[in-house]
Amino acid sequence: DGALPLDYSTDKQVNVFGWRSVDWIYGSEGFNASGGVAPENDNFDENVDIYKALNKYGIRYNTELYDMYYRYVKPDHQSADLRGVHISTLISLREPKIDDKEYYSDDLLSRAQEYSDTAIVVIGRMSGEGMNANTTMQEKEGPGVVSDSTRHYLELSTEEEALLTYCGANFENVIVIMNVSNPFEMGFLETIPGIDACLYIGFTGTRAAQALPGLLYGDVSPSGRTVDTFAYDLWTNPANVFKGGLSYTDYGRSYADYVENVYVGYKWYETADAEGIWNDVSNVHGTGYEGVVQFPFGHGMSYNDYSWEVGEITAGDGPIAEGGAFTDKTKFTIPVTVTNNGDYPGRDVVEVYVTPPYTDGEIEKASVTLAGFGKTNELQPGASETIEITVDPYDFASYDCYDKNKNDFKGWELEHGDYIFSLRTDAHTVKTVKYGSSDQAGNFTFNVAADITIPLDPVTGKKVGNLFTGKDTVDAAPLDAGSKSDSSYVNPNIPWFTRTDFMHSDEFAENYKARPVSEGANISGYDFSRADTWDNAKTDEFGDPIPTEKPTWGADNGHMLADDVGNITEIGRQLGADYDDPKWGE
Repeated sequence: DGALPLDYSTDKQVNVFGWRSVDWIYGSEGFNASGGVAPENDNFDENVDIYKALNKYGIRYNTELYDMYYRYVKPDHQSADLRGVHISTLISLREPKIDDKEYYSDDLLSRAQEYSDTAIVVIGRMSGEGMNANTTMQEKEGPGVVSDSTRHYLELSTEEEALLTYCGANFENVIVIMNVSNPFEMGFLETIPGIDACLYIGFTGTRAAQALPGLLYGDVSPSGRTVDTFAYDLWTNPANVFKGGLSYTDYGRSYADYVENVYVGYKWYETADAEGIWNDVSNVHGTGYEGVVQFPFGHGMSYNDYSWEVGEITAGDGPIAEGGAFTDKTKFTIPVTVTNNGDYPGRDVVEVYVTPPYTDGEIEKASVTLAGFGKTNELQPGASETIEITVDPYDFASYDCYDKNKNDFKGWELEHGDYIFSLRTDAHTVKTVKYGSSDQAGNFTFNVAADITIPLDPVTGKKVGNLFTGKDTVDAAPLDAGSKSDSSYVNPNIPWFTRTDFMHSDEFAENYKARPVSEGANISGYDFSRADTWDNAKTDEFGDPIPTEKPTWGADNGHMLADDVGNITEIGRQLGADYDDPKWGE
């Protein structure tokens, strides 16, 4: 809406709203969570949050708001002290109610409006390994608030919604900062009046927040891209409904079926759209796909407009014409000249997706697959750069696990037919490009004349085959384990997602149930002799030798990578800097 970038000459002070602003999330935290971050010298006071970043950039912030949030609930402030806590103790939402005069007094809010007509609202969610986002509850902490069983963790709380509504009605510029590492239900950007802009920044590590003011004030344009699909309703994603898969027990052990097949993430949303699953959708956000997906995979906005000009596409050693033939050995090079037509320095991303031929009921294929991408260097206004994107057919080949096309082959294949190469700004949006002397949709079609099977890995030269299904499995339980009789696997009735008959999202719940297994069936075929064979093997499944020298455990050589409270030692830094350091062997 033109609120960004801010004007450094006039917007020299800002209000920062949201309790999370005083308890910035740098990374996951807790002893059971991966993804934690720590300063190089373990001085957590040197971490940069939004306030330090604004201060260093020369922008003043409303300290009265800061002090109020600090008084409401004392921040955890990520530090070495949190290394011994469980991540689940750090997830409570701690937002005061906008009508709680003990905190948001009339005087405080009046002075905030006088202080600045810009409101930056920070929304944050701690997350990480060891803590699934709660799907049925928002746990809250702080005076005057109670936990909410009507909303899940990855949507706004009632307090956040009311805060944004207030800011939208009372400030000229309202900018939302998402200090969140998960896909989040962000339809509120469209339904709450007065919100002007949003930056999704994820977790910032120890220092990256210092780049935030430069983005807000237009020193450079944002150029990031989403690495997931942002749906208005997270329950349209089967992975959220079938969380943990369909469970069953065999031989005293528990297993789970992950039924999404190849249709994970954008491959689900885009293929479901191609199959008409969203055709009946109509809501406040839009109709069809536009009513389901807010920000597709690969989406990103900029202060600039960029134009793309496609040069001569080559395949192998020479040019290839529209409709030209290729094989699995043909590597494509697509040159794209990107021009910055805007007023700010910035970078752009060119994404190449491939749509393969698909036959109903045969090999499962997504309607689009990301096959390559490239990003420019920083382009000044009016400047251009040509980037070359290499596309390898092996990266969009299809894996036929069950010989669905009945050609007596299980493995990677390129089936005959047309393959559409699309230059897109995200997984859904085809870019209009200049090609030759005219503007056109960035689609280019090439052809595979006859089915191609790819039995060997193109890098290792090793045979590729099923390792996790049926009798070919190399581990204890096949992914498709079913009842076993006469040494053969029978149909386990796993409700795999299939393009032949996609489930609608309102059908997910009724199909989320454990499947039956024949009484007493040992579907894994697991026994100790098999485990011993595995443990004592001299070569792996690809025929490569397995190191047999066993490490010495428990040796005391006076070396510690970290001290008792987790601070990295000098020897730890030395070894971390050089994985080939001989001291690793001591």
